[in-house]
Amino acid sequence: MKAFTVCYSFIKNNILPIVITVLMLTVAMFILSTFIGEYNYISYTRSVMLNEKLEGGAYFMPYHEGGVSYEETNELKNEIMQFEGCSHILSINKFAVEMNKSVVNVMLYDKHMRESFKLHTDKGRWLSDDPTQTEAVIGGVTWGGTKVGDTITIDNNITATVVGIIGDNVVYPAFSSGSNSVQDSNLLFGVNDTIVFLTHETIPQEKLEKYSISGRRNLYVIFDDDASDAEKKALTAFLESKGSLATHEKIINDSNETISSWVATALPLPLFLIVIATVNIISISTVITKRTMPEYSRYYLIGCTKRKGILLVAMPLGIIFSIPCVINIISITCCPNFLRAGQRTGAITYLFDSSNVIPLFIYLILIIGILTIIPMMFYKKYSPLLFYRSNL
Repeated sequence: MKAFTVCYSFIKNNILPIVITVLMLTVAMFILSTFIGEYNYISYTRSVMLNEKLEGGAYFMPYHEGGVSYEETNELKNEIMQFEGCSHILSINKFAVEMNKSVVNVMLYDKHMRESFKLHTDKGRWLSDDPTQTEAVIGGVTWGGTKVGDTITIDNNITATVVGIIGDNVVYPAFSSGSNSVQDSNLLFGVNDTIVFLTHETIPQEKLEKYSISGRRNLYVIFDDDASDAEKKALTAFLESKGSLATHEKIINDSNETISSWVATALPLPLFLIVIATVNIISISTVITKRTMPEYSRYYLIGCTKRKGILLVAMPLGIIFSIPCVINIISITCCPNFLRAGQRTGAITYLFDSSNVIPLFIYLILIIGILTIIPMMFYKKYSPLLFYRSNL
């Protein structure tokens, strides 16, 4: 209690600047952590797109008005496959079922989709290229304590072995972009918190007949490497007559430009606020240390050590200026969507994992170090008598 009283006496005359600095640092760290989450998202989609299986292809967005049926999409795919320049087509096949009082999106991935879009798993692995049984990669908040190696049953009908688990928010190729051009890779992707990926060909057709399988109008067309230039041009001309086309090279180049431009725009503000807050912390610590030296000189003469004196100054400031870091660590780990998800749509364009708190921990350690070094620099050159005389 005495130590608490002494600590409070040291900081009581600087409450206002301390509160302002804590609020500034809290906001700055929130903006920075959100920036890191958004960077993880856009760089993740780019890393998935940097797959050699996608290099010889293009994202195709057909012109259409209103809804398009699954059968119409299949008819368009059949038309495209008639061209010699086409190797194969990547498309979305899915259906939805209710499990554990939640609607789960079931994604059916054939061999080409599994090879082309290898998603990162937090535990286990991605779906096999050539599975011997029905495999599942699960993601989202629906699955409770399901572990890698467990067997799950979809709608009391389809049984699969869990080989991988993704986090609560799963970024996956949704092919939902309806724009006339693809500016960057993340426009091909969406985020879902109740999803399971299954190996398509290992599921008996009779088990799939009970579901209304749907897809997306947009397709990813892979050109045949062995096709002649004339055959590829003929396919390209057909696709461009039916809709918009963005090559893999253009998607990656535009994605790189978008990321660079976004970083240059979004990063300066949180860095500026953190630098200002850090300068304030250093100034506050210096002022408090200097102001408390006359009072502490008396404690020094009656036996209080330099180490304890440094602790009495650094400890309260360390605790106070740790609050922004703690608040933001809790925000990332417990409620990542708070004030971040789209206010109207709930859209999520960020990814958080354990690595996101590392910068906050590093900054916390840095601040504690600074707050310890400042009083050490003031106290280290004085003996008890000189300390007292210099602060009369």
